[in-house]
Amino acid sequence: MKTKNNHITNTVVTDWGGDHLLSVGEIRINKRGFYASEEFLEMFQFPLTQGNTAKALDEPGSIVISESAAKALFGDQAPINQIIRSLETLRNPRLGKKK
Repeated sequence: MKTKNNHITNTVVTDWGGDHLLSVGEIRINKRGFYASEEFLEMFQFPLTQGNTAKALDEPGSIVISESAAKALFGDQAPINQIIRSLETLRNPRLGKKK
């Protein structure tokens, strides 16, 4: 779309969102979330408390999680470079955590 119209400078792909079962070890939580392409954090103001906004969604399988999800899943450990399992696939929040 952006290559066909020079007035469009960027685009992002997302889904409608839904509930996702996330787990780390024996800890399991349900969180509402969205799949989004890497351009999402370039197009929308989405402050991160940890990680790099410019790179947070660059790798397939990367995830940006909320502070409450990070606390529930990892306690006081930093979530960066940790593995989160989800019903759909493995997720790796190695690059970003939002407020």
